[in-house]
Amino acid sequence: MGRWEAYATMSKAQKVLLSSFLGAALAAQTTQPADPAQQARAMLALADEVQKQVEEIRGWRFAKPVRKDVRTEAQLREYLEQKLFTKEYPPERLAKLEAWLRALALLPPGAEFRKTLLDVLLNQVGGFYDPDEGAFYMMVEAARYGEFVNRMLIAHELCHALDDQHVDLRRLIGSEQSIHLSEDQSFALGGLVEGSATALMFAWTARHMATGKVDAKEMAAMQRSELERMKPFLEAPPYFTLLAANYMVGLHFVTRGKGALGVMAPNSGESGQAIREAVKSPPRSSEQILHPDKYWNPEERDEPVLLEAEDDLARQIEAWSKGRVVHRNTLGELLCALMAGPKQRRLNVVAMNQASYWTNRHARGWGGDRLFLLADAEGGLAEPAVLWVTAWDRVEDCEEFLEGVRKHRGEAPGFAAAAEGRVAVLGFGTRARDEALLTRVLAAARFVQDGKPWAKGP
Repeated sequence: MGRWEAYATMSKAQKVLLSSFLGAALAAQTTQPADPAQQARAMLALADEVQKQVEEIRGWRFAKPVRKDVRTEAQLREYLEQKLFTKEYPPERLAKLEAWLRALALLPPGAEFRKTLLDVLLNQVGGFYDPDEGAFYMMVEAARYGEFVNRMLIAHELCHALDDQHVDLRRLIGSEQSIHLSEDQSFALGGLVEGSATALMFAWTARHMATGKVDAKEMAAMQRSELERMKPFLEAPPYFTLLAANYMVGLHFVTRGKGALGVMAPNSGESGQAIREAVKSPPRSSEQILHPDKYWNPEERDEPVLLEAEDDLARQIEAWSKGRVVHRNTLGELLCALMAGPKQRRLNVVAMNQASYWTNRHARGWGGDRLFLLADAEGGLAEPAVLWVTAWDRVEDCEEFLEGVRKHRGEAPGFAAAAEGRVAVLGFGTRARDEALLTRVLAAARFVQDGKPWAKGP
């Protein structure tokens, strides 16, 4: 699973693309252990063969060789520890992330972000591409999945490498600046990048299946056997299952709503056309990924609604709450759908292949949002609180969102809300649930959309 999708909701430094077997990938039969060195040589040979197929499908050529190597699970753990929890999530940043997740009841009591994320990734990763290094690494343990799935995963990751050489993934997401991306921005860019590679992977799979060398019944049986291996992922809190969203929602986006049929049908066109076009003006919200017409169709293009003079509003919030704003974020339609849905929803591995699975009627009509994490006056997070400003396309959309949140999160620690027209301000936690505070913020908030004033009224 790609670093992009893992951190559409969980990270800001989307520099590493990890590959797994969720949704799009078919699970393969476990093979008998072999000599690790022999396995590594065999996997590298496969990669050299698949590289040519990737070039043919995409219609592009690699401008330079891609460094390839094989890693063990222990090496992957070390890599993730270094990339994630040393560089991307030092203690202070991790504490803020966990604070707002807990305030919104997205991280259940007793659950640890670090442990849950590592458990999920170590269980699912089959390989990864690192744009910082321009290198593709295969997991030696992935050999047990068999040659077909290995080739498919290699095609996915080499597509990242090919895209990187042609559209520059580091420039797309920013290298050092990517840690400052919001949850919503991360998902938008992740959907573009993972959607591109998933489209190519589906095209590769269709070609391979057309040879008649793959037994569909056998593959279905092998897929069922994989469900046990996916157990840590399937049992993770719903927030972590957003790892899987970028694959199929991203595919939906790059095919302009056609999904798998858009890349598996004959004469479906160049699979890299979407990413080449979109990098010129990248999608700015998960709403645009979930609803491709809101990006691709000029008449329906829907840019996010933003707070005007946000710094001033943050200072006012601090004065009114007698606390400190220590973090800001934008959650987007994807996370709004989680907030307005059941807390214990388990991933449906069949339904998740549809983009509509990742949103709901309570989240559609999202216009924009901004989350403020409140600490005490000294910056302490012993009792964190969240003040969340949301904007909606219609008054009815705003009302539906509040209906869903009240139903599913109303009891989460100290909840209150205030609304006016198309805007709702939600408070979670002791410091933010003061209705007088929410009313003040609601009155003070001003908005812009695409550089123009945006009114709260209908």
